[in-house]
Amino acid sequence: MKCLKQLRAGECARIEDIDAPAEVRERLKMLNVFPGAEIRLIKSVFFGSTFLLEASGVRVGVRGGLAEKIFVRAEGAATEGKGGERP
Repeated sequence: MKCLKQLRAGECARIEDIDAPAEVRERLKMLNVFPGAEIRLIKSVFFGSTFLLEASGVRVGVRGGLAEKIFVRAEGAATEGKGGERP
């Protein structure tokens, strides 16, 4: 198990745990980011301080501090036909 910050762009993972206050977990849940959800890291920006991920069709930006508290189990790279980058 590793944290979201350790994923590479295009890599898919399943969220195992989120070590954050209940209010933060609830807000993330509204954005389809919760334990058991499948996510895909789209890219990290600003030297790894911000991460853009996709969860069930919703794109979410997460700061590095929170990304360190989201623990995932990597499932491999995303395939071309599954919600790739839009032109």
